[in-house]
Amino acid sequence: MATILWEGQSLLDNETPIRVYGTGDQRPSANAKTGAVLQTWILLAHTSPTEAVRQGTDAAICGECIHRQTPRSCYVNVGRAPRSIFHSDAQLLSRPLNSWATGQTVRLGAYGDPAAVPFGFWQLLLDQAEGWLGYTHQWTSCDQRLKRFCMASVDSRDEYDRAHDMGWRCFWADQSLDCMPDDERITLCPASTEAGKRLTCDQCMSCSGLGNSNRTGDVFIPIHGAAYMRLNFARKAA
Repeated sequence: MATILWEGQSLLDNETPIRVYGTGDQRPSANAKTGAVLQTWILLAHTSPTEAVRQGTDAAICGECIHRQTPRSCYVNVGRAPRSIFHSDAQLLSRPLNSWATGQTVRLGAYGDPAAVPFGFWQLLLDQAEGWLGYTHQWTSCDQRLKRFCMASVDSRDEYDRAHDMGWRCFWADQSLDCMPDDERITLCPASTEAGKRLTCDQCMSCSGLGNSNRTGDVFIPIHGAAYMRLNFARKAA
């Protein structure tokens, strides 16, 4: 069951109406990688996710993320959960926002970039949360207070160095383990295949930005499957 937690104009274009949906408040997701966490989904208010991708209007929720561009390498299948949530009979949250996440772990943007939504919304939503997981590709231009909740999502050594210099903790996704540098600041994601899937995200909780003082350093994960093939093709074409 999905709930509309917020609606307003996207901060990425200051124009497009968007919504933040929440799922899992009755039964947190048992996603094999993330574990049992509440999920938030950032979608266009009046255009289905599949149509938004076709039209290119998904930029209002994803910005210029390399993974939404052609050929698309985003790991999210918008024809599944995002489409189902968009077409559901979701209603606006009828209780205080921070109560929705009380004592729970929240994933910021299971689809869509948290930077499209005001920082104040995330601050209020997570006020009583047990913890959170978040990533943004808009780290160069977004409200820099998002460093508290999100990792800078980077795709190359150059981006990693720039984001690190700006004070972000980083989550680096690249084509293979060979791309991971020998750098004491970076650890291999324990939920990855290469790390033996020894922890789920809710057990690790490293990807929580600067807001969790118990977590430091940066995280690297290799890309697999169709997303790897498309990203590899895109980079060769460039």
